[in-house]
Amino acid sequence: MKLTVKQVLYRLPNNATQEQNKWPLTFLGYQVSLLSPGLLSLGKYGRNPIINLLWYLATYGKFKILYLLDGKTVVHYSYITPKSFRFPFMEKDDFMIGPCFTNISYRGKGIFTEVLRLINSVYNDKELWTYTTLTNITSQKVFERTGYKFYSFVKMSRLSKIVRLIK
Repeated sequence: MKLTVKQVLYRLPNNATQEQNKWPLTFLGYQVSLLSPGLLSLGKYGRNPIINLLWYLATYGKFKILYLLDGKTVVHYSYITPKSFRFPFMEKDDFMIGPCFTNISYRGKGIFTEVLRLINSVYNDKELWTYTTLTNITSQKVFERTGYKFYSFVKMSRLSKIVRLIK
């Protein structure tokens, strides 16, 4: 039996214009670390190395993780993933943003909103996609506030994790 989860897909049109074209060393007073995990650094910053290995294999090692750090504390992370088999609706040069997470102690400060704006500015010539569950209203508001537009409902296969558009 095939089980699916219905989610909401957002897209940032590639007509976004920003002046910033590279990653800063600090952002919002936190250290910025952009990790392109290799086989020996899959567990860096406490992330699950098995999950990162799966992302590594699915993207042929081309995914990145943007971290904001407060000393040794991970304030926020966002995965930046190129087209892969999980997202068959994406074009060759598109990117998927997520999963994203803000440390509970740092929530309510607008960090996720500003991180998305930063990612949008760095990838301003690319189509950026992201998705969330129907019940995650907070993330949906952040996506809309940062220029993402509702694109489609999607379903994700529980087994393969492939995300497909619901037509």
